[in-house]
Amino acid sequence: MSTFASAIASFTSNLSHRMGGVPLHHQGFQTPSDADVVRLLDSSPGGLAGSVAAERRLHDGPNVLPRNEQAWFGIVVRQFATPLVGLLALAALVAAVLGETSDLVTVIGIILLNGCLGFIQEFRSARSLAALRAFLRQTATVVRDGGAIRTVERSDLVRGDVVLLAPGDQVPADLRLLAVDRLSVDESTLTGESDQQPKQAGPLPQPTELLHQSTNLLFAGTFIRSGQGRGVVIATGYRTVLGSIAELVAETKRVSAFEQNLKTLSRFLLRVVAVSLAAVFVINLLTKSETISLAEQLLFAMALAVSVVPEALPAVTTITLSRGALQLARRHVVVKRLTAIEDLGHIDVLCTDKTGTLTENKPSVSTIIATDRTALLTAWLESIPPSVKIGARSIGDPFDLAVTVLAQQEGLPPPDAATLDQVPFSPERRRSGSLVRSGRQLRYIVRGAPETVLPACASGSGRLSQASLSVRLQELGRAGERVLAVAVKRLDARPTEPLDSLEQGLELVGLITFRDPLKPTSRRAMLTAEQMGVQVKIVTGDSPTVAGAVAQRLGLIRTSREVITGEQLARMSEAEAAQTVRTYHVFARMTPQSKFQLLQALRHQGRTVGFLGEGINDAPALKLASVALVVDSAADVAREAADIVLLDRSLEVVIEGIRQGRTIYVNILKYVKYTLVGNFGNFFAIAGISLITDFLPMLPVQILLTNILTDFPLIAVATDRVDPAETKQPQHFRLRELGFLTLTLGLVSSLFDFIFFGIFRTSAPTTIQTLWFTYSIISELALIFVLRTSRPIQQARGAGLSLIWLTVVAGLITVSLPFTAYGQHTFHLVRPSSQVMLIIAGLVLSYVVMTEIVKRLYYRQYQYHPTKP
Repeated sequence: MSTFASAIASFTSNLSHRMGGVPLHHQGFQTPSDADVVRLLDSSPGGLAGSVAAERRLHDGPNVLPRNEQAWFGIVVRQFATPLVGLLALAALVAAVLGETSDLVTVIGIILLNGCLGFIQEFRSARSLAALRAFLRQTATVVRDGGAIRTVERSDLVRGDVVLLAPGDQVPADLRLLAVDRLSVDESTLTGESDQQPKQAGPLPQPTELLHQSTNLLFAGTFIRSGQGRGVVIATGYRTVLGSIAELVAETKRVSAFEQNLKTLSRFLLRVVAVSLAAVFVINLLTKSETISLAEQLLFAMALAVSVVPEALPAVTTITLSRGALQLARRHVVVKRLTAIEDLGHIDVLCTDKTGTLTENKPSVSTIIATDRTALLTAWLESIPPSVKIGARSIGDPFDLAVTVLAQQEGLPPPDAATLDQVPFSPERRRSGSLVRSGRQLRYIVRGAPETVLPACASGSGRLSQASLSVRLQELGRAGERVLAVAVKRLDARPTEPLDSLEQGLELVGLITFRDPLKPTSRRAMLTAEQMGVQVKIVTGDSPTVAGAVAQRLGLIRTSREVITGEQLARMSEAEAAQTVRTYHVFARMTPQSKFQLLQALRHQGRTVGFLGEGINDAPALKLASVALVVDSAADVAREAADIVLLDRSLEVVIEGIRQGRTIYVNILKYVKYTLVGNFGNFFAIAGISLITDFLPMLPVQILLTNILTDFPLIAVATDRVDPAETKQPQHFRLRELGFLTLTLGLVSSLFDFIFFGIFRTSAPTTIQTLWFTYSIISELALIFVLRTSRPIQQARGAGLSLIWLTVVAGLITVSLPFTAYGQHTFHLVRPSSQVMLIIAGLVLSYVVMTEIVKRLYYRQYQYHPTKP
């Protein structure tokens, strides 16, 4: 199987070996006649009555698969099922065994406080994500109430519903087919086989349990690739074949590059901490067993371990992402995969179609080139697929709509013609064919791109000769107008051979050109994308001249020669293709294979690629893209592969989403930098000083409280403002650079800790512990405002009000606690003098100045872009 076919086959290639085949219940619907099937389901060809459908939904339940969602108590349990809480619980157990009642109560209080904060934030995030699902409505087209065609929520489908299906639809339930028109289905979701499976209506000669032999059944979760069909629902929800194996096809969690880098960094740092902590504990145990009890040493070691764990990172990440998802939803950008927001900020190449994204997708007829204008319009109208066999649908193709409007304006009556058969449009053929009978006249009508229709025509006559048209077509293409040709073949009898074999010796009826204006926001969005370091590439099925004309009007290219076609790309070697995708920004006449090749070449160059698509032919590229974006009206197969759904189809909306993704990423990175610098600087200072004193520089409960108070303001990181410069380039996580920043600023932090100890080394142990408690918290709170920006602190954009207020609250608690009886009794603090508090303030100010100087030197090295590629 080719790489392209493997991509279509999806991740469930071994699924067919892990399932039991077609259930016996379904086999009972394989052999009866259509009428018997409808009767068995108490339905009718005209569908169910609305009242009957409502009763069945109440009885059978909604047509949905069970979601893996936990109730509120599950979220509560998750808060306490973490390594951090386990470590704290072990510390509480040690305190209880050794009779340290005050320490026991304090540690338990810290566990409960940490759990409550985590629960509140995660519960809010879960509710936010649940609210986002309301934007992603999944619908199905059904026949109800005696033949009326209705669009209903997919969850409202019930047994006996008659469902209409078209190319790109995802099959919403298990169906028995009643009528088909060249129907083929992609069942790779269930079987792992990417080959399209042809389907038929009517009974099978004998029942079968094999999926690929169940040619008159459709299964939920599969996709219509071509043709159309009508079927009756035989199973919904967990009763479907997909429902019976739902645990096997559950969505695979995609781990973002940012998450993976954090895990790598965390593992390395925790190893360093474990080794350091073990060494400190052993040395203290051997040298200070007479002055410091075993209980205190154990609690001290555990508290130090807790202080260095970035326990707020999951909460900060979840809060920031969920809040960002809601902000994007307000801008009509709906996130299906939460971590895709991080990936959105990494995008440096955006591949997009032009129609509907850069243009209005409201084409109007511009020019008609024909010897008989009425004959041309009539032929076009007769070729519009009416789907007579499975029920009419409203005109959805914008070109059909444009011609219909023009015909109505010119007073042409609706055509009295019947479509007998058709060959649907495909990206490879770039044309469609319809076998039409109008009275006694039988004609095969072909319409499509001129370069595929004109070669199939016999030599024209008069001014419609192909030679005279070639120059005109070039002129129209350079003007950005879409040109479609119409040709016919008159027949004496209905052909027995395949229709596409008739596509030679056609008679050219004429050409129709369409004008689709640019959106007013497109030029502005292109300029913004360039300023943000995002390279936009137009990937379209249109002709090179039309695609080039639109790109020139947008300022993306200078000449029409800067366009490459899918056919040219397919003939290139891997090295040539790599150079081409780097150089060219407009790709025309692209097929699903060439789109896949384009994205493959970009990904091999290490680019983070966003791909905006909507059709069946976009699904392979969407699966390969770093971030898959689709419009709300996209085919079900494309929506299924998407990470993000656009309710408003606009390039400007996508670019704004990228900006939002970068803002979110920067805010998460703020917490990472702050935690690494502050926690590890204090960790090594406290651990080191404990080796040269005969008392603990900070008591375990003081360390734990320090950890809570310094993390408390970081809940507001999600709402913090970001410097515009931070969003002007794609963001990338650099372990080496972040490690260097952590090491450098961590050393500065440790240096000032040792300076502090040098100043107060002659003070009483309780005084040193109180003052270090105060200094550690205030200095770490100040560090937030130094590290929240890569710019000089006085030039940075102001911090968010939430971050400022929470920091002030944490600072006031820290300063006032030593003066209260509660702080003195519970946390063993003593009342400091005003003189030493002034010294602490001076130390904090000096620390901030030195940290700012080192930060500037660091970012000067990286040109104020610490995360640049």
